Amino acid sequence: MLQASDTAEAFETCRAYPISIQLPTPLRDAELLWLSEHNAPLGFEQTAEGVLIVTPPTGSRGNRGELELITQLVIWNKRVTFGEIRGISGGVLLPKGGQYQADAFAIAAGIWSEVPMEARDDGYPPALPTAAFELISPGNLTATGFTKEFEKKLADYVRSAVPLVLLLQPKSESATIRRSGYADEATEAKILAFPELPGLELDVSAIYAACNKP
Repeated sequence: MLQASDTAEAFETCRAYPISIQLPTPLRDAELLWLSEHNAPLGFEQTAEGVLIVTPPTGSRGNRGELELITQLVIWNKRVTFGEIRGISGGVLLPKGGQYQADAFAIAAGIWSEVPMEARDDGYPPALPTAAFELISPGNLTATGFTKEFEKKLADYVRSAVPLVLLLQPKSESATIRRSGYADEATEAKILAFPELPGLELDVSAIYAACNKP
C-alpha cells in the first residue's frame, strides 16, 4: 500500500501534475486523438462525466518503467496469445464511459474480437480491458494520497468493473491489486501472477529497477 512518507516526499519533489478541464460538451475520439498528435508528449484522457484530463510526460525514469512493463506483457502475449496489449499511447473507451490511457492494458481476444473493425484504429476503441496496469508517478500523488484526476480514473475503472487493476509503486517497491468487488490487496512480492492473466509471471522488481535507475 502507499505509505504517507512516500506520498509526502513525492508531493514535495514533483512540480508537474495533471490538470482537469470541464468542457461544455465531451470530446469525440477524433478530437482527443488530434490533441494527442498535436501536443506531444502530453497525455489526454476524458472521464465518464466528460472532464478532460491533461497529463504531463512521465520523465525518463517513468518511461523506462513503462517500456519494461510493455516488453514483459508483449512477450507473454506472444507466448499465450491472450489477446490485445495496448500501452503508453494506446487507450480504450470503457463500457460505462471514460476514455483512458494506462501504462498498459491487456484485453482478452474474445473482447477484442467484438470491437468493430472500423473502431480498432481509434485512439480509444470501445473495449473492457481484463487488466489495467498503472505505474504510480509523483504526478499521481498529493501529500495525502492520489490526485483528484487519478481518483476519477480509478473510479471509472470501478464503474466499468475492470476485473483487475494493478497499481505499481516504484518508490516503495510495492503494489496494490484491485479486483472488482474485492478489498485491495497490498504486496511487496517481486513476481506477480494473476488468475485473470493465465501464464503471466510479471517481474515487478525489474519494473521498479527501471524506474529507480539514476
